[in-house]
Amino acid sequence: MMNKKATTSLNIKPEILNDLKQLTSARIKAMSKNVKISIGNKDYTQEEIINHVENADEIGTQIMEMQLEFLQDLANGSLYSYE
Repeated sequence: MMNKKATTSLNIKPEILNDLKQLTSARIKAMSKNVKISIGNKDYTQEEIINHVENADEIGTQIMEMQLEFLQDLANGSLYSYE
């Protein structure tokens, strides 16, 4: 199991990292308890995903980066086109 701290790839202040952890965890908790995410050849349960986010290990950091990118795209209108 990976325990390596990978938060340096996020390159954000510790207080913002804490907010991002909370936001990401809340969004994952809002999903169905049966949701699983496959990374490589392993499936992760909702609880495992949340643990990785809270520990800010390599997998948790990747999940937070995806959430942050989604929110940035949502905020700048990249997800929706009103043409």
